[in-house]
Amino acid sequence: VPVPSVAVKISTGRPPHHRSWGWLPEYSVIGAIGLLLISLAYTAARSEEAWAGTLLWSGLILLFGPAAGRLAFGRPGERENLGLVLIPGFFLYLVKIMHSPVNFTSFDEFLHWRTLSDLVRSDHLFNVNPLLPSSALYPGLEMVTGALVKLSGLPYFTAGIIILGAGRIVLLLSFYLIFKELSRSGRLAGIATLVYMTNPNFVFFDADFSYESLALPLAGLLLFVIVRRQQLDRFEAGAKGLTVAAVITGSAVVMTHHITSYVVLGLLVLWTFLDKLKNTKQSSKPARPGPGPGGMAIFMLVAVLAWILNIAGIIIGYLSPHLQAAAKEMGNLIAQEGDSGRQLFQNSTTGVSSPLWERFVAFGAVGLILLVLPFGFWRIWKKYLNNPLVLTLAAAALLYPVSLAFRLTRAGWEAANRSSEFLFLGVGLVFALGVFQIATFPFPKGLKQAGPFLFSACLSVMLLGGIIAGWNPRQLLPGAYKVEEGSLSIEPQGIQAALWANTYLGPNNFMGVYGTNMNLMGSYGDQNVSTTLSGGINMAWVLFAPRLEAEQIEQIQRGLLKYIVVDRRLAQVPYLAASFYPNGSITEALDKFNNITGVKRIFDSGDIIIYDVGAISGAG
Repeated sequence: VPVPSVAVKISTGRPPHHRSWGWLPEYSVIGAIGLLLISLAYTAARSEEAWAGTLLWSGLILLFGPAAGRLAFGRPGERENLGLVLIPGFFLYLVKIMHSPVNFTSFDEFLHWRTLSDLVRSDHLFNVNPLLPSSALYPGLEMVTGALVKLSGLPYFTAGIIILGAGRIVLLLSFYLIFKELSRSGRLAGIATLVYMTNPNFVFFDADFSYESLALPLAGLLLFVIVRRQQLDRFEAGAKGLTVAAVITGSAVVMTHHITSYVVLGLLVLWTFLDKLKNTKQSSKPARPGPGPGGMAIFMLVAVLAWILNIAGIIIGYLSPHLQAAAKEMGNLIAQEGDSGRQLFQNSTTGVSSPLWERFVAFGAVGLILLVLPFGFWRIWKKYLNNPLVLTLAAAALLYPVSLAFRLTRAGWEAANRSSEFLFLGVGLVFALGVFQIATFPFPKGLKQAGPFLFSACLSVMLLGGIIAGWNPRQLLPGAYKVEEGSLSIEPQGIQAALWANTYLGPNNFMGVYGTNMNLMGSYGDQNVSTTLSGGINMAWVLFAPRLEAEQIEQIQRGLLKYIVVDRRLAQVPYLAASFYPNGSITEALDKFNNITGVKRIFDSGDIIIYDVGAISGAG
């Protein structure tokens, strides 16, 4: 009986280029080793080891640099392109999480924790947040985090890092796909997205549990949906769904963060103007089948104004003083009037200067960006003058050098630093185009062979320089307790004092407290802490006064303070009191409540003391 033959086709070749993982598995191992070095650096820092910082920077370079070199000089396929963006981007998110793996520790996180706590407890929006009133009026982050807490029973911290981790993936995917749609190149899109990751706020600030950290991914998603919608005819399958998605996402941006919604509105208005200008000049029909950004620009304008007029009217008074101060100081700096200048790389309070190598890296990062951007603008001039969105992002990149000038002023520094996460959307694209333009030059063979290493080094310098410029270098590593040093000041004694106040005094008591303990009492303690943002008093004028006199008593009464918290460790940093009372003794100031008739000491942990001052204020 003949046996039928069975033909078996065995494939011995490599998969198609666009389906290949390329060097992604190897890079994943290298990046994981970098992440391991960073975790070891954090562990060493908690033991006060001097070499912890070197290990941190080495881990960051190992995590980020190889991906840059591979994207710029390799021939990665689609899968590898995307992986070389998502993996380092998410690893950098883990860098922040490993810094504080148990609870919230940064300043802004406590402000939004209070909004989340009020929302979950009351099941109502727009509760009064004494730490940051604007947080309660833009509750998008707290709404989705609170929903996860309610559905899963997870703690606030765990739910928060899950939501922001998902947001980080959305942000990376959105920006990558936008860049790819504009350039028709996965490699260029990958490089542009990596450059975006070097902005000063990417690693730490925009990984905080804060409203901007979720609003940015939503804004990226909105821009991508609009770009994708332009490619579809109004009657084509999916067109209506994308329109609905744009409206929902735009609404989410408006109710999540004020500044992000204003920036998105500005981008859409400029994009619409350039789009109309292009169509006016062209006699033929526009190349795209779908609608332009004009409809979404109108929707965002209406949504932003409606939210301000009906919900968040106080935001104008909250933002305008900062903007006015920044503009005034810049004017004074240009006119060389007054004392508006800011000493770079020097703590304005302590006078301590950053190490020389940090200054060199920070200036190097800025220099590299300014060096490459002109080549990117030249490439746009030659190839992309008919693309309104490319021109819009190029305009954002043009504002980057302007923002650097504001870093020279005391009031403008924060505004300049906070603008980087928006401006780098344009910087990333123009820089990547500049890299492609430079690559057309006839370099010597030896220089071309060294290209991957040089490019990896350049982007690594930009990443480290951005971190140095955007974050307090003294808080990059965890460590022993330090008085009023941000995350380094979060320790068990302060947390336990706040928990005691919540348990034994009850929530929402009017409480006067300064500095780090203000955030702890407002979050863990759930107290109505007095802040100038919420219409209360500045406790520094009471706490640091050498004696309790009529002026201080009047402020206590005006603030309706029932309790005052004193942390005697503030005596270790007398310069804080000197800015309010230059000739006073901080030790005498912190001890003054011990001898006041009617004032009761109701809690004493050794360093932290809580006084009942109801007899002075008249608060029951």
